[in-house]
Formats: sequence, structure tokens, C-alpha cells
Amino acid sequence: MNSRTDIRDILKKYDMKEMKILRNDHKLKSLIKSGAKSENKHDKVKIRMKNLEGDSLILACSVAYLGAFSINERMEIRKQIAEKLL
Repeated sequence: MNSRTDIRDILKKYDMKEMKILRNDHKLKSLIKSGAKSENKHDKVKIRMKNLEGDSLILACSVAYLGAFSINERMEIRKQIAEKLL
């Protein structure tokens, strides 16, 4: 009877180790996924920061110089300014 108890204890320990491995694997995959999402967001922020200066210049020009023009003329001029800045 003692050997049966020993076998059960061994099986419990084995099962616990298997569960720990599965949990750790899940945590690792979750961290990797989270890291990839963070990198993606960081890349988007870098692109936005790169465009911010040009966008600000276009909007400043629009406010300062385009008030007298119609909406269609403003959009066309903004488009031309953006093309020149690129």
C-alpha cells in the first residue's frame, strides 16, 4: 500500500510540473505577443512624430494665408504645399 501512495505522489508531482510548464509557456507567449504590440505602437508613434512637423507647417500656412480663399481653393493649395514638402 505504501508503494501505491508513492506512485500517486510521484504522479501528482509530475502533473504539477506539467501544469507549471504549461502556465509558464502561456505566460511567455503572452509576453512575446505584448512586446510585439508595443513595438508596433512605438513604430506608429515614430511615424506620427516624423509627420508632425510637416503637418504643423501646412496647418500654420492654412491659417495664416488661406483665409481669403474658398474651401476648394484651400484644399488645392494645401495639396500643393504637401507635395512640395514631400
